[in-house]
Amino acid sequence: MGYYINGVAQGHLSTLLSSGFPTNSASFGNQVPLKIDNVRLSDGRQSGQVKLEFAPQKMATIYEYRYRIRDDFEQLWGDRFTTTSSRGNIIAPLEVGKFYEVQVRAVNTQGTGDWSDAASILVR
Repeated sequence: MGYYINGVAQGHLSTLLSSGFPTNSASFGNQVPLKIDNVRLSDGRQSGQVKLEFAPQKMATIYEYRYRIRDDFEQLWGDRFTTTSSRGNIIAPLEVGKFYEVQVRAVNTQGTGDWSDAASILVR
């Protein structure tokens, strides 16, 4: 019966609700992730390391991040790295005494979100 009602409603929530059958909450599974917020960099435990943290997103399956040395010449972004965690990501080895910029974006089955604003840090 539920299959028939779902077919007749053709995805219209008001029609599904009028049937009396319970519905699931709205899903984010069919949306591209949003831009990542609150990207934070801090010193790692060892010299030449940086810890990366950012605000997680419920609709993300993985996150990609990239980094580069920040200087007077617009350096190209380096390789992309992936993680499933928004906390405790260690980036190493980095050159001590250089400023680095890092960007993060979320990825799910629907696509890839925009890169975050760059966060920067002086590596110790």
